[in-house]
Amino acid sequence: MKLKNKNGLIFCDVDSVILNFDKSFRLFVNKKLNKNFTKKQFCNRKYYYLYENKEFNISYKQDRELFTEWCENNGFKNLELFKNGEYINKLYNFFKIILITHIPDKYIKDRLYNLKNYGIKYNDFIATYEKDKYINNYINKNKFENIFFIEDNYKNFGNTNLNIISPVIINAGYNIDFNCNLKFNSLKEFYDYLKDNFIIY
Repeated sequence: MKLKNKNGLIFCDVDSVILNFDKSFRLFVNKKLNKNFTKKQFCNRKYYYLYENKEFNISYKQDRELFTEWCENNGFKNLELFKNGEYINKLYNFFKIILITHIPDKYIKDRLYNLKNYGIKYNDFIATYEKDKYINNYINKNKFENIFFIEDNYKNFGNTNLNIISPVIINAGYNIDFNCNLKFNSLKEFYDYLKDNFIIY
């Protein structure tokens, strides 16, 4: 089915889908703690926070202090693009794009600045710690032919109505515990999948 007039909808996470949060925060933590945590260690989606992974030997207090310091040092303002993150602009040609992220309110301006610097296109931007609640409410009020929710961490799907919404995982290698048909390593791979299956052309 070819999508016309943006009658498809994508809810898209920002961190480690469009912008490379994992790399920036990992390098910051390694420097502060004089460690050498690898990408594989740091991106293990079995754990949501660093302190949950006993391998790091980081307390909850230390975890939150590191994150706060990273934020205060313009962390959200200076993120690099994630691999093929610019492909959100290609998806924008076919879908209504709602960027949905959960970051502290005081850093939303930094996030918007970062997105603008890369020319990222989207229809709406939502910052909420209840992504599933927002999405479920939205789809109850609006009808679309195809709806996707793109995340880098399967735990963020929460109670989203996956009977209506197709979950998409980016960073597939770090989400091996989640059974999902749409697992990719970048937005480019997802875009190519949509083209190959004639959802867009």
